[in-house]
Amino acid sequence: MLERLNRSESSRMRLDLESAIEYLPGLASLALWCRFADTDEEAIAYTDGNTIYAGADYEKFEPKERRFICLHEFFISLFVIQTDLRNSKRARRAALIRNF
Repeated sequence: MLERLNRSESSRMRLDLESAIEYLPGLASLALWCRFADTDEEAIAYTDGNTIYAGADYEKFEPKERRFICLHEFFISLFVIQTDLRNSKRARRAALIRNF
């Protein structure tokens, strides 16, 4: 996991993500599904479902608040991934039923 974090494009969220993983080690395997990156946009943080971006305003918050923001975006991203996986499974199942 640390190797993946070292290759990450996000230096802003790195410490907060490492701290969360230290407290909840199970997050490490989930974090492998997401990418993290920094952006210069005037935003705190956001996700497109694949990448979690830390905006320019992200570092203005206290460490506890940053961890909350990081985990919030992380779980939103996981929800999007899980929904995509579930929908593809439903689509395959529907295609199988139609073929009978």
